[in-house]
Amino acid sequence: MKKITLIFAGIFSVLGLNAQTTDTVSTGAGYANSVYYNLDNNEVHSAEAGNWDIAFTVSGMGSTIRTNGGFGVELYNYPNGDTSHWSSIDTSGISSWKKYYNSDSLWSKGAFSQTADGMDMGWGNYSMITHYVTADSLFVIKLPDGEYKKFWIDRLASGVYYFKYADLDGTNEVLDTVAKADYVNKSFGYYSIQNGTEVDREPDKDSWDMVFTKYGQSITPSYYMGVSGVLTNEGVSVNKVEGVHSLDADTLTTPFSSSMTSIGYDWKKLDYSTYQYSAVDSLTYFVKSKVGDLWKVVFTGFGGSSSGNYIFTKEKIFSVDVNENNEDLKVATYPNPTSDFLNIVLHQNSTENLEVTVLNLSGAIVYSKNFTGFSGVNNIQLNVSEFSQGLYIINVKNQGVSVQRKFVVK
Repeated sequence: MKKITLIFAGIFSVLGLNAQTTDTVSTGAGYANSVYYNLDNNEVHSAEAGNWDIAFTVSGMGSTIRTNGGFGVELYNYPNGDTSHWSSIDTSGISSWKKYYNSDSLWSKGAFSQTADGMDMGWGNYSMITHYVTADSLFVIKLPDGEYKKFWIDRLASGVYYFKYADLDGTNEVLDTVAKADYVNKSFGYYSIQNGTEVDREPDKDSWDMVFTKYGQSITPSYYMGVSGVLTNEGVSVNKVEGVHSLDADTLTTPFSSSMTSIGYDWKKLDYSTYQYSAVDSLTYFVKSKVGDLWKVVFTGFGGSSSGNYIFTKEKIFSVDVNENNEDLKVATYPNPTSDFLNIVLHQNSTENLEVTVLNLSGAIVYSKNFTGFSGVNNIQLNVSEFSQGLYIINVKNQGVSVQRKFVVK
């Protein structure tokens, strides 16, 4: 009796792990807010999306500066002179100047850093002697209300950004600073040029996986616009599977990406006859969270600017806590029970081939096959539609270790 109890306890544990839930995240009418989201704990923080113009990297040795492209901030690197021309900036011909935008893939490459090369950080040069970044460029910023400001980041010294900005004619000059030490364990310190104030708007950088927000996106090489979508945090990776029903999706044929726009905005489409949004069919995202869990995320609806609602299902299919005493090979299965396909999700630390064997409770082998395995997350889909109903044991083995899991065919 004790053995049977332990078997069923294991089954119920797996069922709890793989429960699918539906969630709605609301950014509000007009996409007014940015909502930071943790896949385990749901929404962790909401902040006004348009209350900042530039954002300074505040972690580590970073020096990039981002612009709020989602709400219309535009940046020009002044092409007609260096910092000695602060008093004589001339914006004649600005319509032909090149605009600079944030990277679509890296948080660490903001608009101010698009010309970075070696020790040139894009807005200034890094000194190996002082460890300061000192300005060598001037900028012109167009704010969301259409007003232009000239902008000079003087230096980043001992963790403090020193900068100034003014109207193009030099009036209304403001000198200000942003100190990294004021934003401990966050990624950026934000600043509103329009209001002349710092904005502390982020949660702890380790507390969230995704942010639902409006952001700037290059649609074509010559066309950039604000879009509403989902950005992923640093340390989060995504495997996007298209053209396959979500029940059949696996990670065998597509790679994981660490790009911040791996989910992005194009999982939804607009019906121009009704001006209603719908989610794209047969589109699944496997998301490896900040803590290393693997989630299956499928968007099912979008409310547009009237509500800013994002509707989706999520299912945890792999947890770092599974088989926690074995660091070389971790295995989980879903859905469990199943009647057609079983997904075997595993994580191994090195590239090793895998042997998968399935046994019934009598110990007879009912399936055995070798697979090419890769370092990181692997998802193998097994057709069990011809298996008899009952409890099975699956054994996954690489060169170093083997792991067993139970599943039920119903």
